[in-house]
Amino acid sequence: MRNDELLLDVIVIIFFIFGLFGNVNVIVATYRKRRIRSKIGCLLFILVCAHNICLFCEVLGVAQRLRFRSMERLDCLKHSAVYLFALVFQSFLFLMIAIDLSFGILLPFSHRIWSRGKYLVLCCIPPFLMSISVVSTSFYFMTDDVVVVCNPAFAPPPVVYRTGSAIALLANLAVVGLSVGSVSFMVRKSKEIRGRRKTSSRFDSTISLRSVDEHFKMLRSATILIGVFICSWLVSTVVFNFMTSYFPETTAERYEKYLIVIVMPTYCQTYYVTYFRSARFKRSALGRPLVRFIQGSARFCICGKSMPSIARLVVTQVVDCNDCKPAVFYDTSQRALRKAEWNVRPNN
Repeated sequence: MRNDELLLDVIVIIFFIFGLFGNVNVIVATYRKRRIRSKIGCLLFILVCAHNICLFCEVLGVAQRLRFRSMERLDCLKHSAVYLFALVFQSFLFLMIAIDLSFGILLPFSHRIWSRGKYLVLCCIPPFLMSISVVSTSFYFMTDDVVVVCNPAFAPPPVVYRTGSAIALLANLAVVGLSVGSVSFMVRKSKEIRGRRKTSSRFDSTISLRSVDEHFKMLRSATILIGVFICSWLVSTVVFNFMTSYFPETTAERYEKYLIVIVMPTYCQTYYVTYFRSARFKRSALGRPLVRFIQGSARFCICGKSMPSIARLVVTQVVDCNDCKPAVFYDTSQRALRKAEWNVRPNN
């Protein structure tokens, strides 16, 4: 194994660990909190499931050394069919997320009363049909040539790849247009509500402004997710087409396999964006119950004479000892160091 191959494998595994941890956190948070199971929350749940499939397919590709050996295109497609399906599905699901955000902003009341189950099915139908179409047409128009690198970009025949790239370009332009339009509409609406605060009742303006702020938070998170996806797709597509068109085949083979470094952040970003933008995900993620479990099982006694490192945990139960004096405990569970004095008396 060459050094560059080993380096690429290590990078893929690191992205896999971070991505799988984050995506599982999103799944757990969606399961634990009913308020997160909104329409956009369920769409993010479906998105991370598709991202998990992509991550596992990448790890399987590392194990089978698909990225570092040439093979017939048909064999490559058989190895990459599931990966190709999930890749196309998550790409067009971003379009449905942008449409959902636009509906939530332009038609807020209708968007709320729509049945969540039927709505999610309708949102998943276009990505599903597109994924099925790409995979089935790839098998139908299959050629007998050999691909130098086996990945989802090389697996489809050239005619299918060019057609799919054109459709993806139109879809991503629509995503950008919907996102920019939604942000512009929310900015204008926020300014109008803030301008009416002096003439309208304080209660009504506060409720309206709070609703706009909630939409803004959701829109900012989705915009970051979409922005990372668009940048990743754009850079990888431009580099891939440029190298296949203007470089020799051996040079393209050497460098095109590194495009996965640009693509992998898309599979890993959902949790880390929503965690820093949403307090609900913070309270429902795996890390929070784990910390609470550790905190709830802490039973010890701290005397005023010393302050061990374990005092950084929240003390839920204190065991008395014969030498106890007023002790000082520190609570950092909410990222704020709070000092509290406890008077611990020995047992009689």
